[in-house]
Amino acid sequence: TAMTGGTAGQEWVIGEVERTKAIADLKQSLLKEAAEQIRFQIPENFVLYDSNIVPTFKEEVTPISATSSGQATLTFKVEARAIIFDREVLSRILVASSWPEGDKQPFVITNLDQLDITLDQNSLKSDDKKVTITAAGQAKVKLTIDLDILRSKLIGVSALKAQEIFTQFPAILKSQVSFQPPWIRQFPKTVERIRIVIP
Repeated sequence: TAMTGGTAGQEWVIGEVERTKAIADLKQSLLKEAAEQIRFQIPENFVLYDSNIVPTFKEEVTPISATSSGQATLTFKVEARAIIFDREVLSRILVASSWPEGDKQPFVITNLDQLDITLDQNSLKSDDKKVTITAAGQAKVKLTIDLDILRSKLIGVSALKAQEIFTQFPAILKSQVSFQPPWIRQFPKTVERIRIVIP
């Protein structure tokens, strides 16, 4: 029995060069949009690097009909996961990599956003709960002061005793103590009344 039905004719196809370029441009645009959405959600004390955003693209191709005007629609969906770093912890790790005692000091890197931090994705697959990162760039490091701890140590002490306490904080190079009213000779009994000004 002879078969009947079916169609015959020409079918539009996308040129390989045009398709490759269109996909690359689309993926770049989607990744940029995903990165912006992720940054909007991360806590203030964390930092995100573009190299640590891992996207997964899913393609849906709309075929071109014979009556079309020679245009095709490429549809991609992106799912992205990102590795973010606690700024204080990352600062301590990076400083310690150059100075072994650095992780014991209250250091902070003030330009973390300008560094190039890359996470070794293969290290995420290991079971030892350790990851490998590569850092490049010139870090600006400064000592910080835990103001809550400093205030708690100053409760009820004299100005002379305060100078001894200040030596426990390497970040304090110069200090001046003043009381209001001026005849008071000791710090207040509560931390809420102790005011610390950092120039």
